[in-house]
Amino acid sequence: MVTGTLTDGIFQKDDSVQVTPGRIPSRIRTIQTYSAEVHSSLPGTRTALNLTHVDIGSKAHHETSAIRRGSVILSQNCGQDSMKIHAWVHRSPRLDNGQYRMVRPMKHNTAIRFHIGGGNVPARIALLEKRVLEPGESCLAQITLERPVYGLAGDRFILRDWPEQATLAGGIILDMAPDFRRLRDRSQVTLLMDRLANHHDLKATLCSWVRRDAWIPLSKSGEYLPFSSADIHTAIEALIEDGHIGKKQNYLVHAEWWQSFINLGAELIQSEHRSRPERIGLRFSSVMARMVRDGLPSELTGGWRSEMESKGFVIQGEWIHHRSHRIKLPAELVPAAEKIRNALRMDPFNSSLLRDNIQSKTEESALQFLLDSGEVIQISSDVVLHTDSFNEALKKIVAFLNAHGPSTVSELKDTIGASRKLMVPLLELLDGRGITKRDGDKRSLLSSPFQT
Repeated sequence: MVTGTLTDGIFQKDDSVQVTPGRIPSRIRTIQTYSAEVHSSLPGTRTALNLTHVDIGSKAHHETSAIRRGSVILSQNCGQDSMKIHAWVHRSPRLDNGQYRMVRPMKHNTAIRFHIGGGNVPARIALLEKRVLEPGESCLAQITLERPVYGLAGDRFILRDWPEQATLAGGIILDMAPDFRRLRDRSQVTLLMDRLANHHDLKATLCSWVRRDAWIPLSKSGEYLPFSSADIHTAIEALIEDGHIGKKQNYLVHAEWWQSFINLGAELIQSEHRSRPERIGLRFSSVMARMVRDGLPSELTGGWRSEMESKGFVIQGEWIHHRSHRIKLPAELVPAAEKIRNALRMDPFNSSLLRDNIQSKTEESALQFLLDSGEVIQISSDVVLHTDSFNEALKKIVAFLNAHGPSTVSELKDTIGASRKLMVPLLELLDGRGITKRDGDKRSLLSSPFQT
């Protein structure tokens, strides 16, 4: 049987609960309020709970199924336990008067006792930019605990000296889960001061959190905050409407931070269109690599892609370009492009091995333009065909397979008058498109591209 005060929510008989620290699963057998057994307990009442699968804790803090003085009973998963806290600490000016003059000064890196709720945990305090906190002074501090505690931003605590003979200071929790962040980090100090000034303002608290981290999972937006799920949802919708944050997939993002990646992607693509109008655009993989290198997390790449598409950018195969872009052949590439066109049209199934004959960067750029425009089709890494020749060959292959059934490479190459060096990669391309299927040394027709 455990006793305490119910601070929020409702407990009912047979409810599943968690005992923390330790996240011990349990169930409420019975509930008593003021010595009377009841079916449920309301906020603000003194409550006794008969819990299952929970032992009374001893001083051996490694016992994972034990409940101790200061443990918290939760009806749902609300954040995690923590062994490091960032807080605002204040020493009363009364400690400089009368009987309190004998209280020891609170120094940086002092061993202390951390009291929260009914709990008392050994800890050590690190002060920000102070060596000693005098009576009447306040500062940000990091409190490192010897064992985990549970709390929420805005919870108050008391600090006592190690022998527990005197109270040193009081304070308010600002960040229950600073994780790897150092107290001296500028972004962390900004968040802590914002929370100190607005710890009753949910919108300001959420906004400062998203501003610091740039993005947070939507599922964690209520962790360590003393607000209901409904309040948090309302605050998020208001911040989105105000333009302070955005919601991308299952994440909240800081609006300015997110917009910087949208602007960067748009500028990279538009710059490529201006400088190289003959190209269809940029390779999508190279653009994504730049986004990730500049700090876009992989979890948000899908959201970035969706927003770019909504702004008129098109992802086509391995390329990304703006919908309004029309590839244009520069004047200096016209002779090289015409040379390639003439070669492919004059002897389509022999001069198709054209990449072996590309001798300059100008010809390479002209060939890339023809590929991007769809005038030429890439058959393999070193084989290309004019689109008209490809369609002609495709019709002949389909007609032959319809008439004769499964056929060898030799039979098919004779049908269109092509070399084996062209025919093998051409058939592999058709296999990949699901038009033909290889079975041993023969090809059969899977589907005709000319059927309606």
